[in-house]
Amino acid sequence: MELLEFVWKVKKSLMREEIRSCYIGFNDFPAGACMDSSILLGILLNKNGYGIFDLVSGWSNTEHFYTHAWLEDREHLIDITADQFSICRSQLPVLILNDKPSFYNSFDIHFKEAVLKYTSIPDLGFFRALSLVENELLNKPI
Repeated sequence: MELLEFVWKVKKSLMREEIRSCYIGFNDFPAGACMDSSILLGILLNKNGYGIFDLVSGWSNTEHFYTHAWLEDREHLIDITADQFSICRSQLPVLILNDKPSFYNSFDIHFKEAVLKYTSIPDLGFFRALSLVENELLNKPI
């Protein structure tokens, strides 16, 4: 499966009420879910052979102060919650890193580390959501 198709499937799964309701970090997906959904997606990308991605977290103080998180590897920037921002409504979730929109340059990077460092989130709801999305990707009954 191509990277973009895989990422779209994960995004579509996270929009399902059953998944959104099992973990507070996904309740208003995509709004306010950038860190948690990036971690979930990074775990699934690694498990499915797409490699290890860095979790990037930054804050912007342009018009309003806000934080945001997304994934990067050497070639790609993946942001499945970009559409929560009006400037990114029509943005694809997978971009070529060297061609990233200026939106991402407005952030002061707080950290950029391998997403697998963040797989021990102490909330069973997160792991329930991860399991549901993973089963959906594999077309297994839930």
